[in-house]
Amino acid sequence: INMNNLTIRNCYSSSKGAVITKNNKYNVTLNLNNVTMYNNKVKGLYGEGGSLYLKSATLNVKNSNFYNNYAYAGGVFYLYNTRADIINSNFYNNSAKYYGGAIYSTAYLNRGGAIHTTTDLLDSSGTTLLSNLAFYDNTAINGGVISTSSKKDLTINNCRIYRNNATYGAVVSKTSRSTTTIKNSNIWNNTA
Repeated sequence: INMNNLTIRNCYSSSKGAVITKNNKYNVTLNLNNVTMYNNKVKGLYGEGGSLYLKSATLNVKNSNFYNNYAYAGGVFYLYNTRADIINSNFYNNSAKYYGGAIYSTAYLNRGGAIHTTTDLLDSSGTTLLSNLAFYDNTAINGGVISTSSKKDLTINNCRIYRNNATYGAVVSKTSRSTTTIKNSNIWNNTA
């Protein structure tokens, strides 16, 4: 599925993915290029993915903006067993009641402020790579920006991370022995 030069706003769901829900065993690839998603909400008690809920899929995002989205878990994306490549994009003012202010990515229930990763969000080398992104004003309980329980390494390159808030872990919260590398990035005014 290809979505190009598109704005999606003010969508609502009571359970999963206000804009797109892909919840079956067949692998689908979703490509977002120059897409803006804002004011999308999943308001159910355990609502997942303010804009997108993807299970067993591949997500490619570039040159896109995501703001003012809300869900219980994954203010913008809820990615379950999903591979993702996210570059040159902005995530701001998104919120989740508990897990993943911007992105919640998991193979099982856990946490994350702007990003939570377990075994997902991998590039071809098996490393989580976040490049040329901006994360600001995202909120959640655990991991203001990134919470990871993945055994895969995490590399953050050329990102701007600021004014994110969490109860635990303002920038990175880890529960694994993986390596986190942050390079060529600016990080400021995050609070826990």
